[in-house]
Amino acid sequence: MAGVFPNETTIYIVAANTNASSLASSDAVKGEISSWSQSGFGQKSDYKNLFGGQLEIEKPREAGEMSFDVSVNNAAASTLDRWDTYNFSDGTSASETQNKMVYIGHYTGGKLKVLALNNVRVTTGDTEMNADEELMKSVTLECASTTPLGTANLRTSTIAGSTLEGNDSAFLNGVWSSN
Repeated sequence: MAGVFPNETTIYIVAANTNASSLASSDAVKGEISSWSQSGFGQKSDYKNLFGGQLEIEKPREAGEMSFDVSVNNAAASTLDRWDTYNFSDGTSASETQNKMVYIGHYTGGKLKVLALNNVRVTTGDTEMNADEELMKSVTLECASTTPLGTANLRTSTIAGSTLEGNDSAFLNGVWSSN
């Protein structure tokens, strides 16, 4: 079994509902993210005891969350501002957060694996810096499991990589071509 490694992973953070076929290499976030995690989207049930059995009551699927640990070590102004504008659309606390879309693509064992989250909103954007380290950010994004119209906000897929090797946008487009 092949592992998934950072040098085989590409992460894109773009405007919500962005068609993967329009992704450009400049949309990829490179050399900044040291870790990411995804949680949530579970579905629970409650049970009501009845004489002679139980009644299962299905609850809606819970919201999902994705977190990034970011090392802001690039001196380009656009890189330094990127993470703040994810949290505050115009870089000030008076502005609203804009929904984003996150694509994470992995090449592993001759296969391409993608995770796509749509309509995510930054809920936490913490910044920290120690005297002997670089500027660090912890960014948490959250989204409902579906849109108000019932469209999934999380999609995953794995396909054979031979026909799409090196072409992230073609692969990702197979997962999220429209919303």
